[in-house]
Amino acid sequence: MNDPNTMTEIYKNLPWMYSLLKDEPAGVYYLRVVCGSSYLYEVYLRLTEAEVVVFLPAVAAGQPDTLTELAKQVMYHGGQGIPGREYRREARPEPPQS
Repeated sequence: MNDPNTMTEIYKNLPWMYSLLKDEPAGVYYLRVVCGSSYLYEVYLRLTEAEVVVFLPAVAAGQPDTLTELAKQVMYHGGQGIPGREYRREARPEPPQS
């Protein structure tokens, strides 16, 4: 996967702090979700082809409810990830010491 900062942002939901991204060279879509409470970090869930087929038209129609529900699931599972799902893995920085 390319650097997430170079991916195309398809949709951004500020209230729920997630974005739909496309890795153009790979043709792969990711759901970037901000997780955590006192320490925030980003999680990148790779979307399945079936999800992309559902989410892209819904977002284009201004109805991202199903994508928001998936983002909530990602937030709930946080760093452990949703079992059986593929994530982009990278080293997370350590939380600040108090």
